[in-house]
Amino acid sequence: MLLPENCRLELNSTFSQTSTSLKVPEVKTILEKEHDVCLSRQDVYNIKHRSLGMQGGHHNDTGKCCEIIETLELKGGAVCVGRDDCGGFKFLFLMAIPMRRFVELYPEVLILDVTYKTNMYLYPLLSAIVIDCEGHGIPVMHAFLKKEDRISMEQYLKLFPQQYSFIATSCFL
Repeated sequence: MLLPENCRLELNSTFSQTSTSLKVPEVKTILEKEHDVCLSRQDVYNIKHRSLGMQGGHHNDTGKCCEIIETLELKGGAVCVGRDDCGGFKFLFLMAIPMRRFVELYPEVLILDVTYKTNMYLYPLLSAIVIDCEGHGIPVMHAFLKKEDRISMEQYLKLFPQQYSFIATSCFL
């Protein structure tokens, strides 16, 4: 029997918690046998992500972002939300402790990279990257920018020497 589009499978809490650790084909097999339905991979993918939202207790992106920010701050990382004059969102800056350690190890070369359309809001992701001794790029700071304008970039670039004061004298700006 094919599952109608308007019908949703009700997942029990045990399955919701375990399905997040299983791969899509495994979840597909379990659901098809348990509910006697035929599911597409996309259906299973959507079910998994819906159960992820229920499991964490967050039903929206704001809740997930708050959880990430709290985790980073608890573990000694840095988070900064840039706001415009009206209090609107300008950028979100993120730096974890392991990122700081990489800058301490390899402060010589720093590259700025912008990746576009990385999330559902299509905010550009600006990353500061250091190059290690083997030539691999390692991200050491991230920021989601609402707009790629001069003011946002300046605010972001001013945060770098603040977070990494030990290299501010030999750094840009």
